[in-house]
Amino acid sequence: MQKENRDALQRNYVKLVKETPVDLVVGHLYQTGILTDELREEILQNPNTYSKTRQLISTIQRRGPHAFDGFCTALIDEGKSALVHHLKASMTEKSEVSKDRAMLPIGDDIFVVVSEWCDKVLVHIRKYEKNSAAIYVPTKKGVALTLNQWQLLEMYVNEIEDAIGQMIDDVSEVPEMTFHLGKGVYITVNKIYPTVDVRQRWMTPDTNQIVSTKKGISLTYDKWEALKGTFPAVREAVPEFENTIPCILSDDHQNQERMLNCSTCNPFGEPL
Repeated sequence: MQKENRDALQRNYVKLVKETPVDLVVGHLYQTGILTDELREEILQNPNTYSKTRQLISTIQRRGPHAFDGFCTALIDEGKSALVHHLKASMTEKSEVSKDRAMLPIGDDIFVVVSEWCDKVLVHIRKYEKNSAAIYVPTKKGVALTLNQWQLLEMYVNEIEDAIGQMIDDVSEVPEMTFHLGKGVYITVNKIYPTVDVRQRWMTPDTNQIVSTKKGISLTYDKWEALKGTFPAVREAVPEFENTIPCILSDDHQNQERMLNCSTCNPFGEPL
């Protein structure tokens, strides 16, 4: 599939998930040979329409140069010509979204977005809003994670889950728990707010206090669950993960002095 076709699918991901009659489209693509019997079964065995459509969109991007046109034909045959018109019209728009590899909804217009910026791959957790053309555009409410930071988020999942459980059950001995993702980005779980907060911190130059900034986003527990569900899709969109390891796990960080001097692991020069 051509890049402009993949970009159109990703740019209109939310609309496709909501409006695609996935069972009928899968049947059409199977009959036309775009999907094999095995791929059809893999898609249809998903437990809900959202999961089926997400896997369908991911699958057809790997099914050759005719898959996009076949998908559009299937939509038209099932009475979704307006959706096809919207999909193809978006291919002519110039937007930063065209650099996005994946745009995965987790609820209330918050998305996990894999994007390329100046030859660097970032994973955003960000609030979007629709512009006058009904196209989703990013807002300032959110945070951009490097591949190292995203990997640490994945690594800390079980510990974060334990922290959430302790806060809900009110058995934690501390009012909040934090998890450092590298540089100034931290995840915070506390007793007062039932959220998982992912946020940039910085050190004030006058008092040397470490404070939270506006660069971040608070996720309710249901959105945190949805974010965890994006892990496989993010991995699929970022083959660079194969050659990336978190800074804290690198060989030279087995030496405590090296870790103390690392601006990623110890951005504020604190004693470990």
